[in-house]
Amino acid sequence: MRKTGLALLMTSVLCPALADAGERLAITTTECAWLESAELRRLTALEFASAASTAPELHLEYLCADKDVTIRLSNKETGARVERVVTAACCDKVEAERSLALLSIGLYRAGHSVLTPSTPPPPDNELPKESKSPSSTPPAKAPTPKAKPPQNPPTPKAKPPVAAPPATTTPPRGATAKVRGPDTVTERPSFLHQIGIVGRTRVHNPASNAVVTSGAGLRYDAWPWKPLSFGANAGATFGSTERSGGEVKLRALSLGASAGWRPLETKRFGITTSLGAGISHVTIEGASNDEDIGSASVSGVTAYTRLVITPSLRAGHFEFGLPLEVGYLFRAPRGEVLDDDESPVQLDGIAAGLGLAVSFGWSPRSHTRQTANSPRSRR
Repeated sequence: MRKTGLALLMTSVLCPALADAGERLAITTTECAWLESAELRRLTALEFASAASTAPELHLEYLCADKDVTIRLSNKETGARVERVVTAACCDKVEAERSLALLSIGLYRAGHSVLTPSTPPPPDNELPKESKSPSSTPPAKAPTPKAKPPQNPPTPKAKPPVAAPPATTTPPRGATAKVRGPDTVTERPSFLHQIGIVGRTRVHNPASNAVVTSGAGLRYDAWPWKPLSFGANAGATFGSTERSGGEVKLRALSLGASAGWRPLETKRFGITTSLGAGISHVTIEGASNDEDIGSASVSGVTAYTRLVITPSLRAGHFEFGLPLEVGYLFRAPRGEVLDDDESPVQLDGIAAGLGLAVSFGWSPRSHTRQTANSPRSRR
């Protein structure tokens, strides 16, 4: 019975405070799939419950980039903001949700003077009306000389001086104040490695005797620096064309390397330009439908070079691109049909193509930028 009564008492005390904290504090998480969002919000509201009566209307954000978490606390009315970056917030044998909740209330206490509008303290000599000393009224005379004089009433204790607020003024709306941690803001992460597949259609020698082929490829790209990449690719191309007396089939297997540059990149959209080169094994085979005409095949190895421009969209770890390419295949075997006035069947020469690419990135790398409140910018 005692435990039940104690539990009911704690519930009646904590529930109003948690409700008040929930109304005055908006909590959001961004890209924190490895965290239990509901538990993180509950623990954060519990930590802020004691400060709910004095805290302004705040917005608390947890922004995750791989295992790093940025805690951002802002005042909705003034626009003031404080934040800190917690590196390696998730590891074995650590309750990340509780740790982040404790760090968030610590951030609020450290940046309270920035988040809360300053109010002037009352004068030191001002006393409450109800605490005025009754000694200001002259004491009544005793009815007889034998009466005891009235005792002196207790003098009220002087109000202790109120500490003056810091000399710094409240930052204007939209300003950012850093409390602990580096003076940087974490931006959208990019990935160090990408692997993907691409399907494409090419038109060879479009000016004369065009041949259309289709194919698929596999590519890998590494981004040692944010705008530059180096990669490798492999692909297969297939096609066919009709000639008098039969059909001519074409195949090409290629292997190469490329270097890329991303001149434009926003939160969801980017454009990548890459230049590649490599070798191709080309096979041309004739299939005759006339018994009087024989069939033959020819193959050989040659080189190619290619320029690719790829606009793309990113969604989490996946990136969807539309590669536009133009390339040149050096001298390769050709297929000729005897007693036919048409030109030979060939893949070498100029080729243009359009494709669809899907890639997956891993090993995210967060990029940071210096804020206006960093030590260098204030000098």
